[in-house]
Amino acid sequence: MAMVKPANASGSVSTFIVYSMTVWGVTCTSADLAVFAACVTSVENANGQQGGCWVPPGSGREFCAFVGSEPGWAYPPTSLVCPANSTGTPATNPTTCTCSDPYVPDSTGTSCVLANYCPANMSGSPCACIPGGYVFISDEAGCVQEQFTISEPKDQTKIPDVEPGSTAEITVRVTSVQTSQPKQGAVVRFHIDADITSGGHDHGEENGRRPRGTISSDNCVAESGGTPDTYDCTTGPQGYTGFTFNAPDVSGTQTITATCISAACSGSITSNIDVKVGGLWPIPDSVYYSLTEDGSSKVIGSTTNHTSNHYLTSAASMKLWRLAADFYNYQVLNGVMTPTLLHLNDASLKWGGVFDLDADWDEPHAEHRRGTVIDVRANSSPGAIPDADFSAFKAMAKLLKVDPHFEGGSINQHFHLRLLNRKE
Repeated sequence: MAMVKPANASGSVSTFIVYSMTVWGVTCTSADLAVFAACVTSVENANGQQGGCWVPPGSGREFCAFVGSEPGWAYPPTSLVCPANSTGTPATNPTTCTCSDPYVPDSTGTSCVLANYCPANMSGSPCACIPGGYVFISDEAGCVQEQFTISEPKDQTKIPDVEPGSTAEITVRVTSVQTSQPKQGAVVRFHIDADITSGGHDHGEENGRRPRGTISSDNCVAESGGTPDTYDCTTGPQGYTGFTFNAPDVSGTQTITATCISAACSGSITSNIDVKVGGLWPIPDSVYYSLTEDGSSKVIGSTTNHTSNHYLTSAASMKLWRLAADFYNYQVLNGVMTPTLLHLNDASLKWGGVFDLDADWDEPHAEHRRGTVIDVRANSSPGAIPDADFSAFKAMAKLLKVDPHFEGGSINQHFHLRLLNRKE
């Protein structure tokens, strides 16, 4: 490391040669022979004549000649000089000079520097970074206080989707800004929030607070101030920290923000994670069933709280279409002039998950979570399956391996169709 007191503590430093000569009134002086020669070459006398310095072939020595001077050749005159901040008598002792107090020789023994001189934020001999979190930058810059930041993940604004009630691993890394080395013991504060109108829930939180995801981790604790859904997590030996994110049963977008809160640590990253059942699609129109009331454009069962309530998987939609077609053809074969279309009520929300009829994030509407269950009207309202056809309808459903579960009282009774024969 530069600026360290060398072993030759005697204070001796080498002299150096200085070339100096006055040519036609111009003095050329330099410790660099090439610079000195260039100066001599550039000088002209009143007649435009120039001098010159060069190495004659085979001589191995630099000579200078001056037009009009006698003799025509001369060695460049030289003198011995002590470096700055040193004393000596080069004329009588042409090899060394002594550094003046408090200067000492540098590591090359050719110049004098202040004793115990260290760059910024360094001390000792040899120089070292002062205590308190300083790190070495370079010989010239010395040391600076080490800074840390969240380095991973980089620019991640979207975490892969996770299904309601499932888990995802959330991880960040803290490293040194100066050295890129991992920082152990840094504290990262995570906060989990939610878009309250996402996932098919068009209502707000008037009837209760929307569930946020929870965490599982051995290196995280709840934030000491009691801020809801906020956790402080400590980095390990490789600079990583994080937790297992436990998704709520309610679908929608959750937001996870990680902020480094330790001293000399900065950086924050916010990512969204969509809690959803993938592969759900709006139920397509069909001549065999009805999604709306006769003469109306309003989807059956749609409310301001849940306007997107008719979503199924492709496999479930195919089963529904097949069952509706079979029931329609059954009626035709039995002489019904105007066959009853199946009137479809709630299926699943567009991202699945809990279907909270009361807009309170709870589950009075059992199942309807994964796009495989739908309700079909079977009461006294227009478009309901006639009582006399209940047995035939159930038989057709079972042939297609659809579970025609019957629910409700006289007003709200309906077939709760488990289209893929699963309770979900």
